Amino acid sequence: MSSTLNINDTFGTFLIGVVVSATLFGMICIQTFSYFQNYGTDNSRVKLFVSALFVFGGLHSALSTHAIYYYTIINYRNPIALLDSIWSLTTILQLSGTIRFVVHIFFIRRVYYVSRKNLPLAVVVFILALAHCGTTIVLTYRAFRSPHFYTIPQLIPYMNAALSLSMAADIIIAGSLSYFLHKTRSGIKKTDTMINKLIIYAVNNGILTR
Repeated sequence: MSSTLNINDTFGTFLIGVVVSATLFGMICIQTFSYFQNYGTDNSRVKLFVSALFVFGGLHSALSTHAIYYYTIINYRNPIALLDSIWSLTTILQLSGTIRFVVHIFFIRRVYYVSRKNLPLAVVVFILALAHCGTTIVLTYRAFRSPHFYTIPQLIPYMNAALSLSMAADIIIAGSLSYFLHKTRSGIKKTDTMINKLIIYAVNNGILTR
């Protein structure tokens, strides 16, 4: 009686993730093009931030495509290859952490100015963001040292720590922006409507994206 290896819940899910990632990168390309077309007068820091996210998004899509090609095409009918993590898949861990750190820095800067230069608040969020980035470095290092998928349970504490630190930073950023924006309400309907939109934007980029 022959048995069939079922990878629907593992590499099948990974394939769907790669397709979704490629779709999102397409949206990033459109948004990047639109940004430079309509907001070319922004300062160099914002342009650098947008450019960095575009490059990182492209790398993430390329690494994901390489990994799924390795498992489903190069090693087709080679189940032994499915036991280990390819370098491109492991690198995605650190790349994702780097992307998150860059995004955190951008929003920390916003929190700093919206809160009227509340340095202690900005420092707290920065420490959380830096700790998250450091945790992903350790996670990536350990994943490279033990590339076997059966060792994943050993990495779960680091994954949980990274997710918790990132979530904490996101919640503080979203909460701080919402609070300080709310305090700037003037009673003028048009202005308050714009502030409400900014608050919703802050929440969407913080809590809901987690």
